[in-house]
This record gives sequence, C-alpha cells and structure tokens, in this order.
Amino acid sequence: MNPARMLRIASTLMFLVGLGHLVGHMLGMDTSALKGEEKRVTDAMQSYVFQADGFERTYWGFFVGFSASYSVFAFALGLLGFQSARLGAASPASLRGTLVVFTASSAVLSIFCFQYLVLPPAIMLALAALASLAGLVKAR
Repeated sequence: MNPARMLRIASTLMFLVGLGHLVGHMLGMDTSALKGEEKRVTDAMQSYVFQADGFERTYWGFFVGFSASYSVFAFALGLLGFQSARLGAASPASLRGTLVVFTASSAVLSIFCFQYLVLPPAIMLALAALASLAGLVKAR
C-alpha cells in the first residue's frame, strides 16, 4: 500500500478515536446515577473551587474541559491527516513529516491509554501508529 493510503487508514482510526471519546464524554457527564465511591469523588471534583489564572475553576471543570479538548484534537488530527494524504498522494516523499507526526503521536497516546486509561482507544491508537509507520517506511 502507498503512503497516502496508509495515512488515510491512520487518519480514519484517529477520527474514530475522537468520535468514541466524544460519545464517552457525552455519556460520562451525567453523574446522577453514580453511587458510592464514584459519587463521592465526582462530588468532590465538582465542589472544590480554586483560582486558575484569575478564574474560579473546579477539578470537574478541568476534567470536562480536557475530555472535550481531546475529542477535538483527535478529530482535527484525523482531518489534517486526510488533507495531507490528498495533497501528498502524487508525491509520497512529501508525506514523511506528516507520517512522522502521526506515528509518534499515535504511539505515545497509545502508551498513555494502555498505562492510564482504557483498552479500546489504546488499541485503535496502536493500529494508527502501525499504519502510519508502514506509510513512513513506504515513503522512503
């Protein structure tokens, strides 16, 4: 497979990670059904107020903000990958830089997910890293 196709595959996987994260984000914001320890933790996150750059914030606000931001960044990286693949289809060597960024970011995010988060995005990100790495090898 050519580098542009491998980048499209990696971009699709990244876009799906963003979509999955957004769905999880939307479903996870309703804390009314939580019980026990989970309820106490989210209540503490929602009620502890502190100053951050002159604004009053909560840990829950940071959690929600980072969660939504991750979805946006995953979507954006996926879309940029598609655009790069389209523009670089005629010249595979021009895709090297994009493929390096895709390989490195997908691999690092996959490691973080394996270590700290959940398995489905870790697997998708690992597959995206492998697809972009295969494209990088082909772009030489």
